[in-house]
Amino acid sequence: MEKIKNIDTDTLNLLPVAVILFDINEVYFLNQKAIELFKIPKSKKINSINVFDLLFDDNKKFFIKKCKEILKGKVFRSIEFPFTNFKKEVVYVEAKSNSVFFEGKKVVQTTFLEINDRIARNQELENSKYLLSNINNNVNDIIYEFALHPKPHVNFVSESIYKILGLKPSEVYKNPN
Repeated sequence: MEKIKNIDTDTLNLLPVAVILFDINEVYFLNQKAIELFKIPKSKKINSINVFDLLFDDNKKFFIKKCKEILKGKVFRSIEFPFTNFKKEVVYVEAKSNSVFFEGKKVVQTTFLEINDRIARNQELENSKYLLSNINNNVNDIIYEFALHPKPHVNFVSESIYKILGLKPSEVYKNPN
């Protein structure tokens, strides 16, 4: 017979990521990083928190279903999603969940890694791509990048080359001369 081992909360408090132990109805433990990430007021009692209330409405049913499946032993890969903390700020996280025993009860253990910076960088990159694409498609000049090393070649030529010289960019890439 397998002996049930309870999770060590002292160890969870030392982790550099947010950790929450919960089930569908109740939160049982939050480490210090989780309290900081979720910006939980000191006056708030842990067992009065419902993690699903922090989710956007269109995600709640999905996550409740996944939590039920995790409690039955199913394993999922990590997932990225936004939620709102107690200060109503949107936070993007990468989360990974598994089932563990806490005080003799099977619960979901989820670790959260904040990824706001990564999301912001990706959005900036997408905005830059959109802006460059607009410039590329609407300019009346030929924009190009030409390199000499290791041999002369064209790294980039704008689509406007067709309007101005009647050449497709693919033709220029094949024969930069």
